[in-house]
Amino acid sequence: MTTPADGTTSGTWHDQVPDVVAGVAVDLRLSSDDPDRSRLERSARAAFRAIDGRLGLRPRPGRLYYQLSDVEQVTTYPSGGAPADVLAAAYQLTAELHQRPLFGISNAWSPTGEALRISRDHLAGVEPLLLPYVESWGLA
Repeated sequence: MTTPADGTTSGTWHDQVPDVVAGVAVDLRLSSDDPDRSRLERSARAAFRAIDGRLGLRPRPGRLYYQLSDVEQVTTYPSGGAPADVLAAAYQLTAELHQRPLFGISNAWSPTGEALRISRDHLAGVEPLLLPYVESWGLA
């Protein structure tokens, strides 16, 4: 299974990107003809891919995978198979990525006159929702 140019992978939980976009658009009060709607769709696809990468799911029966490159593949949930917490994280992360300033620089200044950079991990806000489902190895 390969990832199409739009970043979604059919047959996986990525099929829920349109539902997440619609839900977040309602929360952000974006109309269907709002020019920011296409950016919201890109944010949702990025959120789904980031969550897949963070979870580090291992291959198991019933799970699917998609190729990131010739040597790297990502295991993911099948369509409709993502836990509710993971889907909630996708909603939240989509909204956060959509509202995040470009290039990570906010419209604020430090006391020394330097622009403030938002550089912390973009998954930090949804980490509590994802932690029970993380299967990758790590050091504490």
